[in-house]
Amino acid sequence: MAYNPVNPNGQATAANSAPVVLASNVTSSFSVAEAATGGADTRHIVTALGNNVTQVKAGAGKVTGWYIYNSNGSSRKVNFYNVLSPAPTVGTTTILLSVVIPALSAANCPFPAGINFDTGIYLSTTSGLPDNDAGTVAANDLIINIFFK
Repeated sequence: MAYNPVNPNGQATAANSAPVVLASNVTSSFSVAEAATGGADTRHIVTALGNNVTQVKAGAGKVTGWYIYNSNGSSRKVNFYNVLSPAPTVGTTTILLSVVIPALSAANCPFPAGINFDTGIYLSTTSGLPDNDAGTVAANDLIINIFFK
């Protein structure tokens, strides 16, 4: 079956569609303004040689996004843990979420509603993909920016 770009109303493109007019007798007043409080906090990490076990937040919270850049010619992984104390043991502690960053690439993901961590937020870095990997990354392999509440 061939793809047919004509919609059910017979128009082939939006340019050929009739305009839609919306009318209302409802009047509302509102303003859009930036709030000085209530936004996400940030944690900035440039990796050192090792697994870079880092506490993002001591206590329950939400990760609301990240920007992670991988300068290495091989993929790297950032692991997130829902723990408070003790700090996670890389390769042993259960990972809540992991993000693989392809070689010479970046990942930029917003999560406005947030990813819940009910105990605490830690992260680590590894050079391998399995959850039990404890391979280290090199200095400056990753630039990590975590946005959290």
